[in-house]
Amino acid sequence: MKRHLIPFIALAMSLHAAESEKKNSCCDEKAAPGAEGHKLEAAAAAKGSIYDFEHEWTDQSAKPFRLSSLRGKPIVLAMGYASCQFACPRIMADLMAIERGLSDAEKTSTHFVFITIDPEKDTPEALAAFLETYKVDSLRWHAVRGSADDTREISVALGVKFKAIEGGDFAHSNVITLLDSDGTIIHRQQGLGEKPEDLIKALRGALKP
Repeated sequence: MKRHLIPFIALAMSLHAAESEKKNSCCDEKAAPGAEGHKLEAAAAAKGSIYDFEHEWTDQSAKPFRLSSLRGKPIVLAMGYASCQFACPRIMADLMAIERGLSDAEKTSTHFVFITIDPEKDTPEALAAFLETYKVDSLRWHAVRGSADDTREISVALGVKFKAIEGGDFAHSNVITLLDSDGTIIHRQQGLGEKPEDLIKALRGALKP
């Protein structure tokens, strides 16, 4: 692991609070093995730029993709998986609610990224079909997959926990992260069905010259 990434991992892993056990489901706030029964606080997970990670993803068009390719514009980012039947459709609804709250000019200046936590099953074709379901604009919406190691590393930096459960599903955090134009985390929206006003306000602040 690169030395400059260590602060991301250490700080993100420290941002949790005890929580009572809940039944496994696709929307549990359960963590990766070793951190069960804990929940991240809704706060910035790490200092520095996510662009310091040098991961190369593959997008829904089967093309190489790096988050840093979006440098210069804010990114609204979430993690989940295409076959999720409960939490991820609601996360997408929340992402789309954020987009609807923006002006046309603000939409043009913002990107939305969905990183799968199930790269084994979420092929580019599956991710393309996932986005097509929601009829989003592929010019500013990106669904990406990467290696298991890269997926785990970025999830820790973003403060997103996930764990495979029975039946091919995942328990995972429901977090939407806002990155500024330099890839720094400036806002996190945690939970499902949250009102988007606070994130939109932070996004508009990031868009100011």
